[in-house]
Amino acid sequence: MKAIMKMGLLVFLIFLSGCATIESRWQEAESADSIQAYNQFIRLYPNSDQADKARDRVTELSWKNALQINTISAYRNFLRKYENSSYAVEAKQQIKIIEEKEAYNKVSKSNSIKALKQFISDYPDSTKNNEITERINVLEQKEEDDLYQLAINSGTYENLQNYIQSYPNGRYYNQIKQKLDSFSWSALSSPETLTWKQLGIEPLNTAELADHIKKSSTLFAFQAFLQGGGSTLVMLRRGLIFCEKDAEVEGWGKVPPSYVFVSEAGKGVVEFEIKEGTALPQINFDTLIAVGSELILRKQDLPVNLYGHFVRNGTIKVVSDGLQLQAGTEILKDDSQ
Repeated sequence: MKAIMKMGLLVFLIFLSGCATIESRWQEAESADSIQAYNQFIRLYPNSDQADKARDRVTELSWKNALQINTISAYRNFLRKYENSSYAVEAKQQIKIIEEKEAYNKVSKSNSIKALKQFISDYPDSTKNNEITERINVLEQKEEDDLYQLAINSGTYENLQNYIQSYPNGRYYNQIKQKLDSFSWSALSSPETLTWKQLGIEPLNTAELADHIKKSSTLFAFQAFLQGGGSTLVMLRRGLIFCEKDAEVEGWGKVPPSYVFVSEAGKGVVEFEIKEGTALPQINFDTLIAVGSELILRKQDLPVNLYGHFVRNGTIKVVSDGLQLQAGTEILKDDSQ
């Protein structure tokens, strides 16, 4: 009986000793009040009464550290570890605040209307939006003023039309429209040739074509024939190359005359539809048009800009001297001159 009592007393004393050890370790952790000290206590006594308090304190101290660092990465690191904590909502809010501040600092001195509008779209509730909107208005007015000055100073149909299309409710609309009205379409009673000199270009011969192909791309030389029935978009001022009759391309032979329907046009871009049974050679993004070719302009709202000369509704023959507009083709003329 005495042996049993001694054993029970020993167990009780060991229990008291263990409790004293846990309490002393807890006091040590509280005294250090650091993430490291609390994590060490949790590892040693994960099921103790103080373990939950230690975990809460680790979360609190981690949140204070994130606030002190105050960066997006600090808040994201906190959320990865404590996504279910009471501080998670505030951490996400802080990330948004910093992202907005960084975005504002980036665009506040920008001259990009697109970037400024994107800021308003991304942060519709920002207190900076009135300021950003004012800057957009200033830049848009400057863009309109610049386009107006270009139209007035050049007096060309293209630049006048560009202003009208860009600013149908613009401040200078009536003035530009009045100048634009001085242009009129006139159907040719007989063929008229726009010489290569007038156009500011020359058809390339075989050697010049080879040199162009060599210089056109240092990465690749894509060559293809667009067969009849296909279509391609090309720039009249870039990507459209005229070549002499019988000019040759290595690997192809002679560049054949093309018969092309121009179905769409606008701002220097045309869509070519190739007449069935013919082919339209291309090098990279350049389309080759040989002397002897014909371009048939279908009826369209937007005229084709032939290097500053506007034509529509007719046929253009590519001849040795230049581009020959056939009778009935409409050409734009400035009646004020």
